[in-house]
Amino acid sequence: MRFRGIYLWFAIPVLLAVGWILVYYIPMTSRIKSKERELSALKEEYQNIDRGIYEITKNKDRMETLRASLREIYTEIPTTEGLPDFMKEMTTNSKRFGVVITGFNSNFSSMSLLSTSPVANLAFEISIKGRFKEIGRFLDDMESRMAYRRIKKASITYDDKEYPILTCKLLVELKTLKKGFRHESE
Repeated sequence: MRFRGIYLWFAIPVLLAVGWILVYYIPMTSRIKSKERELSALKEEYQNIDRGIYEITKNKDRMETLRASLREIYTEIPTTEGLPDFMKEMTTNSKRFGVVITGFNSNFSSMSLLSTSPVANLAFEISIKGRFKEIGRFLDDMESRMAYRRIKKASITYDDKEYPILTCKLLVELKTLKKGFRHESE
């Protein structure tokens, strides 16, 4: 009988401890773990949102710089309607370098009408008279402009009567905005 009392005194606390573990401790730890998983998922989602906001602001800044450079390009590149004014400007600009443009011949068949790009490349034959260095400075200035694309062909000739003055014929390709194209900022 004594052993029954000892078993009873040991069994009751063990049963209470097992019951407490089964009823309270195990469900509570599983709830804690599920809340920890939810918390880590929310932290990850917060980090993703934070990265997304950072990317959006970075892209917004990039778009603003692209828009500004596009506005600059569209103001620098003449439209096909504005080509005569552009040629007049080029002629007056050539005088600044001591060079005279004696002729412009356009080749509008060089314009690609089927292209979906708003920019067309037109070829012009330009005749220039001037000294070698002045022609070089004029070409350097022309090359620095956004409307300039490339020189396809060039030839320099001289006449014995006007020797220091050279005659230069260039086949220059220029960029123009196609007729009817409107930029979104306009």
